[in-house]
Amino acid sequence: MTFPVALLIVILLLLGTVLQTHQSPRESVPNTALQRINLDRRDEIKSAFNFAWNGYYTAAFPHDELKPLSNGPGESRNGWGATPVDALGTAILMELPDVVNVVLEHVKGIDFNDTGTDISVFESTIRYVGGLLSAYELLRGPFSHLNMDEGSVEVLLVKARELAEVLCAAFGEGNALPSGSLNPFTRIGNGENSLAGAGTLVLEWIKLSALTKDSKYANFTQKAEDFLLNPKPKSTEAFPGMVPIDLNITTGQFKPSDITWGGSSDSFYEYLLKMYIYDPKSFPQYKDRWIQAADSSIQYLASSPRGYPDLVFLGRYDEKAGMFVPQSGHMECFAGGNYILGGMVLGEQKYTDFGLKLVHSCHHTYISTTTHIGPETFSWIPSQCSLLPPPTSPPWLCNQPYSPTTLTSTNATGFYIIDPSYNLRPEVLESYYYAYRFTRDEKYRDWAWDAWVAINGTARVGNGYSYVRDVDKVDGGGWGDNMESYFFSETLKYLWLIFGGGSREGEGEEWQVSVGDGAVEKWVYNTEGHPLKVRK
Repeated sequence: MTFPVALLIVILLLLGTVLQTHQSPRESVPNTALQRINLDRRDEIKSAFNFAWNGYYTAAFPHDELKPLSNGPGESRNGWGATPVDALGTAILMELPDVVNVVLEHVKGIDFNDTGTDISVFESTIRYVGGLLSAYELLRGPFSHLNMDEGSVEVLLVKARELAEVLCAAFGEGNALPSGSLNPFTRIGNGENSLAGAGTLVLEWIKLSALTKDSKYANFTQKAEDFLLNPKPKSTEAFPGMVPIDLNITTGQFKPSDITWGGSSDSFYEYLLKMYIYDPKSFPQYKDRWIQAADSSIQYLASSPRGYPDLVFLGRYDEKAGMFVPQSGHMECFAGGNYILGGMVLGEQKYTDFGLKLVHSCHHTYISTTTHIGPETFSWIPSQCSLLPPPTSPPWLCNQPYSPTTLTSTNATGFYIIDPSYNLRPEVLESYYYAYRFTRDEKYRDWAWDAWVAINGTARVGNGYSYVRDVDKVDGGGWGDNMESYFFSETLKYLWLIFGGGSREGEGEEWQVSVGDGAVEKWVYNTEGHPLKVRK
């Protein structure tokens, strides 16, 4: 009788293994060894933060950035200390009280009226206002156990409001939209702005109004947003929900220019979705505009390289020339994560599916270079060119005299590099994070780790990390001399988050992006990687 029993046990064990193998990543039983690997990876990211912070603190504090090659300070964000403020939220998440205390003391002494350089309304909002408000909410909420001095925490909100008062001058009387920058002495705006510059203030300023109970800040930005949500003239909206980069701040009207998910435009589309997540009852029209833009982008801007049907990139549309331009880059790679987040929140699989395709394609740009880091800008020969002969397709698009080098590159990888640099950017890692949160597929953690190994091995120089000149050369082809503050607030933060836990009821880490379709978020991340608590 013992043989059948033993055989039965073996069969049951094998059956259990088969059933476990066929579970989805989200349903699989936690693997202790795998957890240990990811905790070790998290520790490595914390070590990298400490290395970069110590390098900055020793040679550049309290200036805006560290120049790691020359071992001195940089001043690109008005001298208010962009790195400490941007790093604060990540230091809180990592529970580094010594760093947090240093930054809190620094914030007390910031005078936002004291600067000799033009004040960027966009950069000051996403880095300083966003960073201060995020730290305020984290320290008064899930990280209150760090027991920071209550007065020091309250100063964070006071200082965010002080800066907003300075920036209010950008909303000049009679203008429909804010100026992009202010003269530091006269506080007069420069009279110019971009789609992202005007359309990426609303989340932080509405949060500021909620915390201060002063509606002024929300009113300023929502008035401007109304012009962007209802574009004039209508003819500039080449595709539903998609508007060009350039605009007239006096009239609020758009001017023919590029339509893209890239720089000067990207975070406008990002915030359409995130405003709905922040308060779905108050901002349903933002969601509607995001859906229009997301659908139009899939239809008109998505493009596969010739011979690589599994790759999909978002190109841009040149409204002046009336043609599609097959060009994308590192900044556009945030869109994969944005689509995934949209699909999760709205319960729409077509968006998560498309987002995952974009993530896969941006990952391909990483593993196709010598350093395994993706380039700043790249292009491709669209698959449509081999299908639609002139004059059906624009001659510029299909009849270019591509060089032998370009053809060799596109045949080998599906794309060719235009700008080979890497400036410590976070967008690909950010999208890996959203892909992992949705699928719970460990491959995205592995991709993130591989990317970090490449970044750490290539961009680490002197006492910090710096700009890499050519990702397709051994050792990156040399370095620039600047460590951007967003390296702390985004690049390292998304790496820290992806190797962490939380998401389901009772799991902890409430600031993590939730899991699955129809997810209800407790926090939403601004475009600088600062988590802000959603409105209840």
